[in-house]
Amino acid sequence: MMRARLIGIALALTGCTGVVAPTGEDPPGGGDERGGSSGASVVTGVAGGMGGAGIPTPAACKGHRDVGTSVMRRLTNAEYAATVRSLLQLPAPPTVPLAPNTSKSHFPIAVEQAFTPTITDGYMDAAAQLATALVADAPRRDRVVGCQLATKGCLRDFVERFGRRAFRRPLTVEETDRLLALAAGDGQSGVEAVVGAVLASTKFLYLAELGTPEPGSNGVVQLTEWEQVTRLSFLLWGVAPDDELLDAAASGAWGDPRGRAAIVAAAIEDPRARAGQRELTRAWLGLDDVIGLPRDKREHPLWNPALAAAAAEETQRFVDDLMWRDGASFAEALTSRSTFLSEPLAKFYDVALPADGSRVTFPSGVRGAGLLTQASVLALSAGTELNTPIKRAVFVRHALLCQELPPPPPNVPSIDKVTLPANATPRERLAAHRTAPACAVCHNLLDPLGFGLDEYDAIGAYRTKSAGGQPIDASGTIEGVEGGGDFRGAAELGALLAKSPEFGDCVAQTLFRFATAREADTADECTVASMQASFHASGLRYPALLGAFVDSDAFRLRRMP
Repeated sequence: MMRARLIGIALALTGCTGVVAPTGEDPPGGGDERGGSSGASVVTGVAGGMGGAGIPTPAACKGHRDVGTSVMRRLTNAEYAATVRSLLQLPAPPTVPLAPNTSKSHFPIAVEQAFTPTITDGYMDAAAQLATALVADAPRRDRVVGCQLATKGCLRDFVERFGRRAFRRPLTVEETDRLLALAAGDGQSGVEAVVGAVLASTKFLYLAELGTPEPGSNGVVQLTEWEQVTRLSFLLWGVAPDDELLDAAASGAWGDPRGRAAIVAAAIEDPRARAGQRELTRAWLGLDDVIGLPRDKREHPLWNPALAAAAAEETQRFVDDLMWRDGASFAEALTSRSTFLSEPLAKFYDVALPADGSRVTFPSGVRGAGLLTQASVLALSAGTELNTPIKRAVFVRHALLCQELPPPPPNVPSIDKVTLPANATPRERLAAHRTAPACAVCHNLLDPLGFGLDEYDAIGAYRTKSAGGQPIDASGTIEGVEGGGDFRGAAELGALLAKSPEFGDCVAQTLFRFATAREADTADECTVASMQASFHASGLRYPALLGAFVDSDAFRLRRMP
């Protein structure tokens, strides 16, 4: 009954008579996708046909105000859960029937987030369940309502306060009147109707960013103060803005440069930023895929769900530390011998676990390359014995350097068809494979790089011999990065990558992609270049990178499709 009623309520509140879509926008997931992936790296400028046009000069960017095209995006499931938990004062994130986020990558790219009937049904069911559960929990309901329902004006006050938090702006008079009419003056059932309608509305489910047109900007709008504090909150905290941030928008404090700087600094220092940025790490490194990663029990008997979860958590805590520890540089991501372990992983790495669960420093270089020698990354980037060097090199190129490889040409000969002696090593087989000109273009950039991580098997265990019993040769070469060249083993590879400007540039591009829910295009070149310059100037301090993005055109502006 409640769910059926919500369908009509949500349509009425949204002002629609058919498809549930934000007013003044294309249907969710539709419209011009010019803001989507262009398949090219905008600013890496890498040799070998893997990069873009190069980093713009400061002079070229002086006075520049532009931004790539973006469609309006809906909340990710993590953002939805965090926001509902905050709005309804739940003790834990809600367990409601939502469809998985759809994306070709782990990032919440807006143009890939379709709004299907199944997803719509999930939101309707969730809204009904959450509203009903709130009313049934009298103490929590009273805290959320914030006044005695029998008191004159209480319901209106609740509608206005709850609506402002959920829609991230003040309700219009029409919106308030619609919700009050739905409540029909009835106390508890009225609260249920209001909460259900608001949570089912696209004005809650989508980040509506209509802004105000920039003079002569041909489709670029300046986001309102409400929209900007909403962006700040979802970027840093992964949740809708609280009353304090909304009050800053209402009072004009956000519009004052000094006030704005203080608000941003406080938001970055807020403990909620630690939790919010965990989503970036999960998307960047694909940590959700570690759990359930299949491995042959006969070949890898140590691999189990507990070890997989411990490996993912190690990497998460490791990156958390890089982001927020005073003085930490992101270069440590590829050079650190220190990390954070739980019992299953300490046993796997064969190191003692401190009683207080504090930082562990490995005694040798076996685990001396940060992410490159962590079980989660090594397992995720592994495949068969023959193609693991290729897959690990692809991980380095894509995730750590933001370099795109051209697609393989048609009719590429299979590695398995290369005729060699039965006892040939994977290195020898891949070397023979590269003699084919069609293969050499990419594999000269991949194979010599991937061999540097060959001392780790498909679950990240250290080894000195291959599966076939041959000694491991971990010497390699990396091309296409400044300061690249020959190296031996993960530690030397990590040191080369950490010193390369391409790594810091890639971290900045990764934040841009996460924060904007789209790929950078040519209109974003100056924004990305400015972020990269600020990040390098800070010594790769992550809070400086966050601040640089919030100061950018891409944060304040939006180009309509």
